[in-house]
Formats: sequence, C-alpha cells, structure tokens
Amino acid sequence: MISVRHLLYGACLLAALPSVTVQAAAPSDERGANAMEIVFTVDDQSITASIDDTAAGRAFVDMLPLELELTDYGNGTEKVADLPGSLPGDDAPAGYQPGVGDITLFAPWGNLAIFRKDFGYARGLVKLGRFTASFDAIDRDGPVPVRISRASP
Repeated sequence: MISVRHLLYGACLLAALPSVTVQAAAPSDERGANAMEIVFTVDDQSITASIDDTAAGRAFVDMLPLELELTDYGNGTEKVADLPGSLPGDDAPAGYQPGVGDITLFAPWGNLAIFRKDFGYARGLVKLGRFTASFDAIDRDGPVPVRISRASP
C-alpha cells in the first residue's frame, strides 16, 4: 500500500522537474516552396507534373526538354526510361516508398521511373516529383513515347 509520505515525495519530485512543452511538428510540403512545373506530352495530350525543389529535381528540370520512350517494368508497376545524364542524389534519403503517379530516379541505374502502382520502400529510389493531373495516357501497357518540357509561365 502506498503511504501518504510516498505520495508527497512523488509529488515533490514531479514538481521539481522542468516543464516540457510538446508541440506537433508542422506539416511540411516535401516539394518545397519552389516546386517546378513540367509537362509530359503524349501524342497531343499534355499532362502536368510538379518536380520537387531538390538537387535531383533541379538537375532533372535542367535536362529538359527530353524525348524519351517509357517502357514497362516490374509487371506493369512502373514505366522507365534511360536519362541522357546522371542526377545528383547526395542530399536524398537512402530510399523511398513510391505511390501511384510518383516520378522518381532509380539512382543505382540512373533511370527515370514513373509509378503506375503503389510500391514498397526501395533503396536507391529518389523522389523527383509527381503528376498533378491524370496520367492515363502514360498509365497503359506498352511503350509510350513522351516529350518532357518545362511548363510555360
């Protein structure tokens, strides 16, 4: 049984502790304040996307315009294409868990990967951005030729 003396001792200990204020972390926009808008053109359809303000994202936008052929990979999970140069990944996390519509870099191979389906965490995957409009023209089986360019201001 707890005595009154033990209760008073515990209360004194608690009173002596410094007060701590706990605040929830403010939600952050992982794209950054300066997200860059780009356009994927498939046939005559324009599909907008937002590229994150990261070293890899900026380097990707600096490569534009690009003409690529996106091909199926991973049983239709993603569309991939080789890039004409490498992108920095030094400031990127070790990996990433992509979702539908994410535009990524698979750093070990240096290729662009667009996710058509949700996928588990993958080491070496760097998020570049995501589509801000329906990407049905890309989200189909078979090769898809695309032109990627900066959005007009």
